[in-house]
Amino acid sequence: MLVKIESITPESLVAIKQRQAELKQLVKENSFIECTSETHEEAKKRRTALRKGRTNVQNEVKMICSQLASVSRGVKDAGDGLIMIVQKAEDKQQDSVTIYEDEKERIRQEKIRLEQERLAKLKEEIISWMAEMKDRIGQAKISKDLGKLKDEILQVHVSEEAQQEFPNYIALAKTQLELTFNNRVAQIELQEQRAEQEKLRKEKEELERKAEQERLEREKIELKQKAEQEKIQREKEELEQRLKESEQAKQELIEKIENSGMKEEAPPEPIPEPEPVQENQDEKEIVGAEIIKVWNIEVLNGNHYTERDPIIILEYLGEMEKGSQLHIECDEITVAEYEMVI
Repeated sequence: MLVKIESITPESLVAIKQRQAELKQLVKENSFIECTSETHEEAKKRRTALRKGRTNVQNEVKMICSQLASVSRGVKDAGDGLIMIVQKAEDKQQDSVTIYEDEKERIRQEKIRLEQERLAKLKEEIISWMAEMKDRIGQAKISKDLGKLKDEILQVHVSEEAQQEFPNYIALAKTQLELTFNNRVAQIELQEQRAEQEKLRKEKEELERKAEQERLEREKIELKQKAEQEKIQREKEELEQRLKESEQAKQELIEKIENSGMKEEAPPEPIPEPEPVQENQDEKEIVGAEIIKVWNIEVLNGNHYTERDPIIILEYLGEMEKGSQLHIECDEITVAEYEMVI
């Protein structure tokens, strides 16, 4: 007990001075020390001792005030004076403890922040790797490009630290990349199939166009060959007819010579009949010339011959019928032009 109930005034209470001495001794024994990691426990111990001394005084004051209502104010003032002896020391010690613990909490929060930043950076590394691989898969245009990426997808291009921190996240990322890869493979295969079908369609159309063109060319050649054969046949028939007429005239001439008793002589050259007079439109001159029929023969090797004898022409026609590569054209020229040719 701080005082006895019989005491009337605080000044009359001898125990107050004793209590003052005890509390001063308490403060002396628990003097202020700076709170650090080494002195934290001791600082808390001293703070607790000071707090206990203060609370004891407060409790005693409350008890006395309740018993001595008439002197409660005096007791309270005396108690406040006693409390102030410890309060300043307590507050100072509390401030040091508070500063240390606040700093300790700040350091703890900073460690948490740095750890969160580290984990976020590692996660961003994984996300960046996934985005790059997805972009490369999306840029692949042909199956050959995807073939180069197939093995690379299974490799994890992130730091060892990231792999250790987020193994499950990396496993999920690999699964997603494989799914993206397989979808792209299916897309490119479909595109290549369509491109190949389009290529085959165009090639088929081109082959059909060339085949049709070749058919038309063959028909054109066949028509030309047929026309040439018909022309050759007409010329052959014409030559045969002329040869027949020539042989008949020759035979009649021989019979006539035999009947007249004359020696067989070579038949005289027929006197050419004068050709109709033609007027040259440029020079306005009158020219008359004997016109004869000749045959121009061109052989496969490029040699060219001009023949007049129908019998020789028949021999050439016979060669053509056997398959020899000849080209024969009939032409009408003057005797002078013929003599220049031969």
